[in-house]
Amino acid sequence: MDATISEPQDDAYHELRTSRGRALSSSPLAPSSLDHCMGLYENGDSNTIGQKTTREESMEYRIVALPALERQSRHEKKDDDCSLDFCSNVVITSKYTTWNFLPLFMLESFRKLANAYFLLVSILQCIRHISNTNGVPTNLPVLMFILTVDGVLAVIEDRRRHVADKEANSAQCQVLKETFTGSRDALDRAGDVEDADIALMHWASLTVGSVVKLRNRETAPADLLILAVAEPNPNEPAGICYVETKSLDGETNLKLRHACDATMHVQTAAQVAALSGQLRCENPNKVIGRFDGTLSVTEETKTAETHPQPIAIKNVLLRGCQLRNTDWIYGLVVNTGPDTKIMQSATATRPKWSSINETVNKMIIWLFLLLCFFCIVATTVQIIWLYDNIEESWYLNWSPTMTSQWFAGFGYYFLLMYQMIPVSLYVTISMVMFIQAIFMTWDLDMYYEEADVRMIVRSMGLNEELGQISYVFSDKTGTLTCNIMEFRKCSINGVSYGTGMTEIGRAALRRKGVAVPADMEPCPATGDAKIPYVNFEDVRLLNALERPNADDTPNREAEFFLHLSLCQTVIPEAVEGSSEVRFSASSPDEQALVSGAKFFGFTFESRGLGVARVRVKRPELIRRYAKDATGPNALLEFKILDVLEFTSDRKRMSVVAQYPNGEYWVLTKGADNVIYPLLAKSKGNPELLKETMRHLETFGDDGLRTLTIAQRRVDDKEYLNWSARFKQANSSLEEIDKRKNGQPNEIDKLMTEIEHDLELLGATAIEDKLQNNVPSCIANLMRAGMRVWMLTGDKQETAINISYACQLMDNDMQQFVFNCDLYPTKEAILTQLLDANAQVQRGSDQRGSNRHALTIDGECLELTLADDRCQKEFLSLAVACEAVVCCRVSPSQKAEVVTLVRTTNKKMRTLAIGDGANDVAMIQRAHVGVGISGQEGMQAVNSSDYAIGQFYFLEKLLLHHGRLNYKRMAILSGYMFYKNIVMVLAQYFYMFCTGSSAQKFYGELAFQLYNICYTSLPIIVLGVFDYDVPYEVSKRFPELYLVGPRMELFNNYTFFKWICSAVYESTVIFVFVIYAYNENLSNAGSASMVQYGLLAFTMVVLVANIKLSMIQMSWSTYGCALWFVGVISFLPLTPIISSYWISLFSTEYGSFQNTLTHETYWLVIPVCLVVSLLRHFSWTAICRRFYPLPWQIVQEQYVLQKGRHPTQSRLMSRIDIEAAGIPMVNGLSQDNGGAYINSSSPRRGYNAESQDQAQLSGKTRGSGSGFAFSYDPQTSLAESYMSTHDVRQSASAMSDAEQRGRRSREDSRSSDYDSSRSTGVVDSTKGSSSTGLFV
Repeated sequence: MDATISEPQDDAYHELRTSRGRALSSSPLAPSSLDHCMGLYENGDSNTIGQKTTREESMEYRIVALPALERQSRHEKKDDDCSLDFCSNVVITSKYTTWNFLPLFMLESFRKLANAYFLLVSILQCIRHISNTNGVPTNLPVLMFILTVDGVLAVIEDRRRHVADKEANSAQCQVLKETFTGSRDALDRAGDVEDADIALMHWASLTVGSVVKLRNRETAPADLLILAVAEPNPNEPAGICYVETKSLDGETNLKLRHACDATMHVQTAAQVAALSGQLRCENPNKVIGRFDGTLSVTEETKTAETHPQPIAIKNVLLRGCQLRNTDWIYGLVVNTGPDTKIMQSATATRPKWSSINETVNKMIIWLFLLLCFFCIVATTVQIIWLYDNIEESWYLNWSPTMTSQWFAGFGYYFLLMYQMIPVSLYVTISMVMFIQAIFMTWDLDMYYEEADVRMIVRSMGLNEELGQISYVFSDKTGTLTCNIMEFRKCSINGVSYGTGMTEIGRAALRRKGVAVPADMEPCPATGDAKIPYVNFEDVRLLNALERPNADDTPNREAEFFLHLSLCQTVIPEAVEGSSEVRFSASSPDEQALVSGAKFFGFTFESRGLGVARVRVKRPELIRRYAKDATGPNALLEFKILDVLEFTSDRKRMSVVAQYPNGEYWVLTKGADNVIYPLLAKSKGNPELLKETMRHLETFGDDGLRTLTIAQRRVDDKEYLNWSARFKQANSSLEEIDKRKNGQPNEIDKLMTEIEHDLELLGATAIEDKLQNNVPSCIANLMRAGMRVWMLTGDKQETAINISYACQLMDNDMQQFVFNCDLYPTKEAILTQLLDANAQVQRGSDQRGSNRHALTIDGECLELTLADDRCQKEFLSLAVACEAVVCCRVSPSQKAEVVTLVRTTNKKMRTLAIGDGANDVAMIQRAHVGVGISGQEGMQAVNSSDYAIGQFYFLEKLLLHHGRLNYKRMAILSGYMFYKNIVMVLAQYFYMFCTGSSAQKFYGELAFQLYNICYTSLPIIVLGVFDYDVPYEVSKRFPELYLVGPRMELFNNYTFFKWICSAVYESTVIFVFVIYAYNENLSNAGSASMVQYGLLAFTMVVLVANIKLSMIQMSWSTYGCALWFVGVISFLPLTPIISSYWISLFSTEYGSFQNTLTHETYWLVIPVCLVVSLLRHFSWTAICRRFYPLPWQIVQEQYVLQKGRHPTQSRLMSRIDIEAAGIPMVNGLSQDNGGAYINSSSPRRGYNAESQDQAQLSGKTRGSGSGFAFSYDPQTSLAESYMSTHDVRQSASAMSDAEQRGRRSREDSRSSDYDSSRSTGVVDSTKGSSSTGLFV
């Protein structure tokens, strides 16, 4: 179809037809021309290809003809537009158009229960027989105002998409005129450039089969098959170009792309146009990391058959990718518009609902049922009154039957009381959440200055859900750690190289009670050359590399680093404006390994088509592998014949390289548990294997990331035979499909075949440092009652040690370790799970510990989740443990674990946080997903609900913003129902004094403005700005967060209290209006019912607003101003308007003057206010004095200070809070950002408060339980205490240590104390000691 940018986008979009292949009947490749190309695949004569076979294949695959064949097809069909078989390149991501906005928005709006309810009310108001507004839908303007606000927000959001669509569709690209497959009109409208063969077109006009010339730093307008690239030497084409995929997957590193082997020789537009043949490829799909197809090319003047060549993702430039470091490429358009992979993958994520929203929807249903019940009661009383007083009420002319009158009365009462459900509920919640999100984004404490990353709110509907989290699932690499890898240590030929100690290694020594050595200065021999991503200190390795070999024995150290420089997919990128070369890698590990090789004299400099160039500074290696080269420094060229890529299933990568001397080598690196089984049994040295494994364990103990390095030389005949079979397997779409679907296939089989009988070279150890403040953040999250699970792909030893370093585990926990080495079968796993659960249920083990931690690896987890009973026992054990570490887990297993916990207890709220593409599934499965803008791109951020720059920002996000948002939304939701129930019931009670006539006594203007004017502004201020204590204070008390996971502030009980409060206060208002106000002295010219209504409505507005001010926890100038605006907008503005506008408010005319000038009116108001609110004030004062809530204690002691000395105030606060049932730690001093609060802090004296804490706790700590390192904590504590205090006897030191418990910074956490142990995982289904929110 012809879809140019000049045509309306809407029309083009609605005419799109997504093709999954060209049917023969409509294909431009007519049978006469198609048979020849199909013969290229079948290796037979074109006449033997049946029409049925062609049709079946064309439906299964997409077929795109090359330019010459496309022209032939168009000539035979006599059609100048062959693009109709594929969809247009017009992309529309916007939701609405000018024509469909109103119906589509209305349909979506009235799917909301409340909006549909008020639409029903507006319709019923038009029925005069039951209407109390004379058939005028007075609720409709208010409803339209609410919908208008929602509509404006929707338009603002959708306008961004329209602008983005317009920019994308109107962008320009260069198309070869002779290859354009669109309409002639579109070509005529195209602009011209200096090259006469090229036309400048809008992206929207681009069609499948056209050839695009893309220049450096231009963005691909569609999915392009790379035909040719700009070559430095056209006589020796390499076909290499570089692309940046940041807009596609968020990764900023450059990726290598190859032109097709059969077309890379073309360099001019004429040569491109002369290409004949076709591409047979997969149908459009959303998998951006894979592209399968085959390309057959033949010269236009020849009919010789050519073997189809496999096409992979490395030959394709996807829409949105940017060409880098390459002058130009020619690309064949394969997929356009909605068929491109970026658009296929841009599916709308499933919306997440917060628990408060779910509760609000349920309460709306309950209130509707309550409303119907009140209407039934009142209507029944009305019928009874009419029958009892039928003779006295002759003036009513009542003649209908009882049944019809009952239904009419029900409808009348329904319209009288419909505001029991607040019309502004949803829009108020949306506005408050929107403003909350703005202020969260503006929080400078969550701005990461180093990377210029601010906090992003992507799902503002979950703001209060942040305050109810019970489980936190965290990735390790890039989330808890920096994901900036440094080459730190290595093991080569059984010798461990590398000195110095990592941060995690120091934590391991501190756990063992061993003195930690001071940081050592780098060795001068290794400290001179500073290379990024290398932090290596050991002169022995440099000496080993320089060691001359007398014979032909290879230098293992040199081979090791040559291996690192070749077995990789790093791209060297020249920095503009300098001679510096920067490594761009998809994995930070590879970047560190290549940098490490460079540090030791093996510099990877450039890459060509199947060629890697490495500068080697080792003469003996140069002589061995390049006999023609001379000198101590030579640039060697290695042919990279095959790359066997890394996958989560293989856990290794290999390259087959041909060295300059012609030798074939297989170079492999991967996880030790994968490489060791592939080693040659006959050639292997058992001592070398054992020693290397010991080094790997040592590296793991230091928290280093390890890879095992191996190689083998391949015989020429063996490789050539294997290579032919491997290429044939990669050319088979059937084998590709099998591999894609996880089925046994020839490709994986051949990969494993070449990777056998390897020779071990050694292992690498890369350091990934912990992010700042991670230990303090995790400690405070656990103090807040959350369970933190670490899900990582690292080996078990590394994961355990990092969990200790980041305060997830400590020595007082009993560890349960599960792996397939210990428990290889389901039966063994089940037996151990049963035993572990029994220990947990008994409350203590033989060492008296009732705190537990669980560690399980991916293989064991897979067996556990496959068996229902094992799964049940595992979950029972996991939820009872304070810390859980899942190591060696795949991305899918991460998602399974989150789903398991989420579905088992639906009351618990889960949060998943990660930074990479492997965390996306986990983030989407959790109730709340948090992405970290890190080194692995933006995939996690784009799939998340909230995005932050550092892990420790999670502490403020949850403990401050989440906690306050939950408290605010709990008050807002309850108050929105409360204020309307007060208004409705005050009138409802009055009806029983009028024979249940259902006559309204509120003014219609005031009645309609009640929700959007008189009571809206103060609650919005509360929902956005209200707080109990400042963050500087609340961050020292993470236990304040516990009310959220327990759901104490908004549940069925608190909702019932709101209703009871509304019933009481509406009753008081009714009694004072009827029995305290004397209307006989002031009703001249006015009906008493109108005066009652004016007084009652005044009381309703004042009671509702004053009640809110008594609940509000903080005040500000703008809050006070808006509070008075809401009150003054009713009194006196609204009565004045309604009293003087006789044409609209005839019944209220003059009532204002008669009522407000009488002293009884002004006397009743204060007395009624006092009686209405005295109950709430008194009970609040009693609770605050004798049963204070935790935040009230903190507020009084740390904000108001109460006139006490600071030290006394802190001590009293600790005792009061513990008495209130909130777990606290010893003392309240802050160290390193408030993470470690303990009585032994140097800022505080020990004697007074530690003795007081000993009396409070009443128990001593238990001894340490089993883990990687074991020691006696009491002895270590005594030694530490003796070194800093004047103690004469070790016995007294032991006693003091037992009283003090643990006091080290590394291990101090509130979960060590009895009050916190009793907390466990907060169960929202159980009651709590907190009195909740009294209303």
